[in-house]
Amino acid sequence: MKGGEASRRAVLRSVLAAGITSGLAATASGARSDDGRRRRDDSDGGKTAGVNTNERRREDSNGRRTAGERNDGGRRDGSDGSRAAGEDADFYGYYSTRGYYWWNTFTMTSGLEDGYTDSDIRPVGTGRGLPRDTRTAILFVHGWQNTFEHSVERFQWVQESIDDNQFVDAAVVGFSWPSNTDGHWYVGTDVARSNGPALAAAVADLRRRGIERIHLVAHSLGALVALSSLSSIYDDEGTYVDSLHLVSAAVRDESVSTDGEFGDDISSVRSEFDAASGRYRTFNYYYPNDDVLRFGFEAAEWSRAAGRVGCDGPTPTGYEDIEISPRSHYDSFRDKENGGQFHTIVGRMIGVDPDLSSADEDLGISDEIDFFG
Repeated sequence: MKGGEASRRAVLRSVLAAGITSGLAATASGARSDDGRRRRDDSDGGKTAGVNTNERRREDSNGRRTAGERNDGGRRDGSDGSRAAGEDADFYGYYSTRGYYWWNTFTMTSGLEDGYTDSDIRPVGTGRGLPRDTRTAILFVHGWQNTFEHSVERFQWVQESIDDNQFVDAAVVGFSWPSNTDGHWYVGTDVARSNGPALAAAVADLRRRGIERIHLVAHSLGALVALSSLSSIYDDEGTYVDSLHLVSAAVRDESVSTDGEFGDDISSVRSEFDAASGRYRTFNYYYPNDDVLRFGFEAAEWSRAAGRVGCDGPTPTGYEDIEISPRSHYDSFRDKENGGQFHTIVGRMIGVDPDLSSADEDLGISDEIDFFG
């Protein structure tokens, strides 16, 4: 480990002890297994991964037995079309990697549980089903320290924002990743990066299921997951996203510049509509008064956040910074009535994808199919 990185991690331990990053975190608890790894209740409401799961495993859609899944309280893995966790929510389904990762909060390391690869995902459907004529999906990635229950709540908020907007016809699909890393920021960023290929696999799976247009929306540290997915998305011929929306992004401001870590990948976000037109495809919604990023992210990273100040440096092809003024960091992706700026995001989506606008059509569910059946 380089000296600078070691120093930053040492400082972060002090920062965490002082509670400065608590603004970024939700309350979470963990269980320590015999090998000293800290493991989470991250398997969609099931038992902690790696602990007493032999009798609680179920088959996923690829036939792999997934650790930690159980059907207590009516929850199931959804692969057989039965009830899934989050069934009462209004969104249409989600992909999950919960239960696939371990981490050690003392050494600040993480990795995949045995038997999984970085592109493994678990598709789970809800009771609502996906309308047969749906061509457009909004794939939403939540931020740091979200439990499974928190992620379901956020997916529902986004779907409610879509349903309340009479100009948009789209279905929300969530991406639920194991982000509640016991308040340890560097473990969280490692896990976020590691989930990039899995998010790319979710995009590819949506394409295979007939979804024609995919708009990727990521909040807070979810932006790191989304940006880390781009190289894998565009390595797969025929797989792409029609637009990328980073909301209150917990990533370094220079990382989204032309010369930054993700500059080349951002320039790849071009859809089939008018690839040569120069239209913007990547939007970074930043809030200068975001104190969560100012005092949490920036204290930990020793760098300004793109979600607070925008891009530092020349911007990649197709990238645009957009200043927003939500009620808070946590509300930025919600609808206007709840202090958010989702109407701004929708406006950019329609600018990229005119067919997304359908003011005279209702997103009905009378002719529905099981999304992940």
